[in-house]
Amino acid sequence: SLGQPEISLARFENEQRTNLSNNASTPNPPILPEVYFRPGRAVPTTEGRQNRVRVVEWLQHHPNARVVIVGYTDSRGRRVPNQILGLRRARAVETFLRSKGHISRSQIVGVESFGDAKPVCLADTEDCLARNRRVRIEVLAKPKLSN
Repeated sequence: SLGQPEISLARFENEQRTNLSNNASTPNPPILPEVYFRPGRAVPTTEGRQNRVRVVEWLQHHPNARVVIVGYTDSRGRRVPNQILGLRRARAVETFLRSKGHISRSQIVGVESFGDAKPVCLADTEDCLARNRRVRIEVLAKPKLSN
């Protein structure tokens, strides 16, 4: 179905994703930097490497936070290889977070890929394509309990 990841290794239980940019229930929602990648590879750019470190620091300061790591690609290439590349990128970030940051297993509840679906930029320019080659770390929120 459209909008759903083709490749997903997520275990969500009863959690919901939080839209970090407009979550009215959180006064100062966390905005975790995206990790950007080189074309066709699961190798982060210089900015991507810096952002991984910032994510580690945030997770270390928020040990109860639970996240899903989501990989994306630009629109070049074919659909299935892009799905696989997105997952390789997400796994690379997961490996880094766990090895460098001593992030607990319970903090990372899923790793998935949307491949070239859900681009953040649609123009056919190198800057735009580069913005789509990313991994986003999505913070999960527990659903509110009803009375």
